[in-house]
Amino acid sequence: MEDNTSACHDWLVHRFSDVDHRPGRQQKWPAEVDIDIVDWVQSIVVDVSDAVGAELVGVYLHGSLAMGYYRPKSDLDLLIVCSGPLDVVDRERVARALLAASERRPTIGELEASVLQIGDTRAFTHPMPYEVHFGESVAEEIRQGRLDYAHTRFDADLAAHCTVVRSRGLRLVGDDIGEVFGPVPSEAYVDSIREDLHWILDGENLLTSPFYGVLNTCRVLMVLEHGPEVVPSKEDAALWTLGWVPSEHQALIQQWVADLWGRPVMAYVSDESAVAGACRQAVVAATGAEAAWRLTPDVVIGPRAGVDGGLYRDMYDRTGR
Repeated sequence: MEDNTSACHDWLVHRFSDVDHRPGRQQKWPAEVDIDIVDWVQSIVVDVSDAVGAELVGVYLHGSLAMGYYRPKSDLDLLIVCSGPLDVVDRERVARALLAASERRPTIGELEASVLQIGDTRAFTHPMPYEVHFGESVAEEIRQGRLDYAHTRFDADLAAHCTVVRSRGLRLVGDDIGEVFGPVPSEAYVDSIREDLHWILDGENLLTSPFYGVLNTCRVLMVLEHGPEVVPSKEDAALWTLGWVPSEHQALIQQWVADLWGRPVMAYVSDESAVAGACRQAVVAATGAEAAWRLTPDVVIGPRAGVDGGLYRDMYDRTGR
């Protein structure tokens, strides 16, 4: 089979050579978005519409592109709603359409999408079932034909995604958001973001994804502090956290905000061991009792965390746990 990789790359360079992809420039759908990203998103809507067919209710945008914080390294986040269950053939067709879309993305950010039934989006249950989920974690299984489409799965993260769509999302095609997405119970939203924090603090996840871990921890803290009616972006939450977090942890958060804005990250953060130690220290210190769901205070304040008891107790008191 002929290898078209080089030709494809040359075509992309020629097609989008005049696109301004400065990493620090914020973009918001639809007016303030680079033409190649607009073309890509619109092509996904067309392909998903073809794959789902008459069952399609709508395609909805959430995350940074909807909120106005999108940059070339940001993910594209979609919820796709259908009128009823999809059979195995249709599920695979949609999954492969999303895989093809991901493989032709014009920026380094990833594609994350879930296909949901309207009966579930209108009458929310937690965790919510889904028809199809696409992300890099399943891309290879889809590509090799190894993904099992026969069983309906559930995702606790969908409580947060549906909350964001209702609060700050945008309709790309289909019925209005208010007609498709019913209220998400506040306890489901809080549980969803807590589960995300548990994942961040579990094992080596924080160390392998420090950017995601630190900024999403800021988001969890902001929601726990102000209540579930708050639906912040990573940037909102990081700037809020910088207003109160102890000074010894501000530099770390500032580094990942700089990275979010496309600015150079300080040299010490490029060192893996420094990132690991600083992230563990700052996140455990900032979350206090949120980390204690699985660790005792002695372990949290131990050598690996590098946090003194007074700071830990201050954060513990702040989160009200």
